[in-house]
Amino acid sequence: QPSPGTGGYRIYFFDISQERDIEEMYRIIVEGTNEALVIVNLNGRINFVNQQFCKMFGYQKEELIGYLAAGKLVDDSDIELIQKRIQDRKDGKGEIYHARQKTKEGSEIWTLINASPYRDHTGKVVGTVAAITDLSQLMQVQDALHDRNEELKMFLYKASHDIKGPLASIKGILKLALDEKLDPAIRSKYVNLAIESANKLDNAIADLVRVSQIHNQPLTISKIDFQEILDGILEEMRKKGLTAGINVEVDTKVKTEFRCDHQLLCSILENLIQNACMYRRVEEGHQVKINIRSFQKGVNITIADYGEGIREDLQDKVYNMFFRGNKDSVGTGLGLYIVKQVVRKLKGKLSFQSQEGEGTTFRMYLPSKEEPDASKPRKSPQTQTVSIPLTFRDNYRL
Repeated sequence: QPSPGTGGYRIYFFDISQERDIEEMYRIIVEGTNEALVIVNLNGRINFVNQQFCKMFGYQKEELIGYLAAGKLVDDSDIELIQKRIQDRKDGKGEIYHARQKTKEGSEIWTLINASPYRDHTGKVVGTVAAITDLSQLMQVQDALHDRNEELKMFLYKASHDIKGPLASIKGILKLALDEKLDPAIRSKYVNLAIESANKLDNAIADLVRVSQIHNQPLTISKIDFQEILDGILEEMRKKGLTAGINVEVDTKVKTEFRCDHQLLCSILENLIQNACMYRRVEEGHQVKINIRSFQKGVNITIADYGEGIREDLQDKVYNMFFRGNKDSVGTGLGLYIVKQVVRKLKGKLSFQSQEGEGTTFRMYLPSKEEPDASKPRKSPQTQTVSIPLTFRDNYRL
């Protein structure tokens, strides 16, 4: 600095090595955190973002600095809410809330935002500093748990109903059959009715066991011979009289080796083929076509019938647990639900087309599975701990 009256200068020396160390420490903290950090001024423009913020939202820093945060990251139509939050920061208030934000690609993510006033060296509020956590996976898990809980409630209610019904029928019929004065032919009829109800009960329990296995049993992968599986299914159906008067055409051309869980695959094919045969029209000449072809790294399977079809108003319900298409349905109402769950577990795709009075066609793609290599150690799942406050200003189920 100039030294008055001397014509010279005063020179000061300061040791700033510690300040540089602190600056480096802050840089490491800011850029190394798993949370996205952003500083926004009171005009709503972005002054700073860290690397995690860019990674979370898909932007480069130069695409964000100086731009309005609302226009880039959230729906800016709720001006009143944005202005209220800016005013809260000016008043020195922070808040924790969650919001649905958009990435550069246009996809939406759920985030938890911890926003606090940002002050300059004089203590004046000049903006907002926010730490943002991506909650998308957590929200997906939460939604899945909610759906599973609702599914479990329905499962328990319907399962008890489907077991109690046949059981009550068996008890009532057998009581009638115990009448000593009963004609032997009538007693025989009652016994046969009891056996029929017992078979329904057995089928219901078998389907319930299948549902449990789908969710809890690990995959057992083996090489698949589709012709052998189809021959076995159709032979069993023939013994039960389910294919009488039906022309079943089977066309399998699987050129590459296909590996899958044998039991789950049989469950899919058995349910779809039985449905195709059972829901026929009154007239004779019912036809079912089964087509299996190699496709990409798996197989395409098509099962088509020319039966009664599915009413349009019921088509969005066919995969529901215990759904029955009409009062004459004799199944447990779990068949297509099982098919859907198995295809999902096998990472496949499933769709159908149906027109009432003309028939139904189910199509699915199943990828070939690799046998798990026992010699390779399994990787421990990576987890991330997220602290969630108990209350939010915005209304959303958490």
